[in-house]
Amino acid sequence: MAIIIKKAAKIDDRVKTVNPVYGCSLNPPCPYCYMQSMNRRFHITPEFSVPTEMPQALKKFNTRIPTNFFFTSASDMADYTPEYRDIVFDTMLKYHRNSYLFLTKRPKKCNFDCTLANIWAGVTITSSGDKSRLQDIKSRCRANHYWVCFEPVLGDI
Repeated sequence: MAIIIKKAAKIDDRVKTVNPVYGCSLNPPCPYCYMQSMNRRFHITPEFSVPTEMPQALKKFNTRIPTNFFFTSASDMADYTPEYRDIVFDTMLKYHRNSYLFLTKRPKKCNFDCTLANIWAGVTITSSGDKSRLQDIKSRCRANHYWVCFEPVLGDI
């Protein structure tokens, strides 16, 4: 008698992280920012507070099977220049079989209109003081799908 053990699915089996921009201009920086610490440790960019475009990262969108990509773990969509954002969105359109999730803490600076079915515009909420971001992302970032990330929770929501 054979026993078959299935490997449990993990979130990283379902979502791949890609960073077309590395760095965040938020000043002062978030005191809980783990990517700023990672940059100090691994020296990915000379200065984390100066967002740096990483166009070579867009090559990872070229997959043979549909893939979910989260692409703002080391940046904020608010720091993408309009020209570079257009390049990123054109690349997502080219590889339309994938799904793309991004996150921002500053939706008022993320003006765009992208109604591709595979784009998920996300906003970070850390406390009740951030609730206005929910309306801001819907009015500034036109998308078919929205999502909310509650982390880190720094107060009542």
